[in-house]
Amino acid sequence: MAARLSGKKNAMMDARGRMSFPAQFLAKLGGTLYLTPDTEGLGYLIVNSEDGYDAFLDDLNTKFQGNRLRQILRHCCSATVSLEPDKLGRITIPEDLCKHAKLSGKVAIIGIGDYAEIWDEERFLKDDEEKAESTNELMAEVI
Repeated sequence: MAARLSGKKNAMMDARGRMSFPAQFLAKLGGTLYLTPDTEGLGYLIVNSEDGYDAFLDDLNTKFQGNRLRQILRHCCSATVSLEPDKLGRITIPEDLCKHAKLSGKVAIIGIGDYAEIWDEERFLKDDEEKAESTNELMAEVI
């Protein structure tokens, strides 16, 4: 089993969309990162490894068929970019993805098991606070 990602790391994004990606996350995700807009409409980015992105596409192929599948694949695949971090572990997020996630300045990188998410830090904290009670209720059902 692959190592899991967890925790929250902060980074600063410059005006060109460049930011440092956490070394411990890079070590687990590998040399190529696949950035996809979130599928919930909350305005964050999903960061997958190559294997993780393949699994994401495989999952879509099992859940949808025909025109629905093509529509979803067209939307997701056209918006996904693959990035190679530089020697210092920095990535440059394209402008359209920065706009989708409203990224500028301080960002939060969240480890979510097999993948990571990139959020505007203020929006992540607000979303996390708003959902704290319902998240605790969900956790109580499991524990």
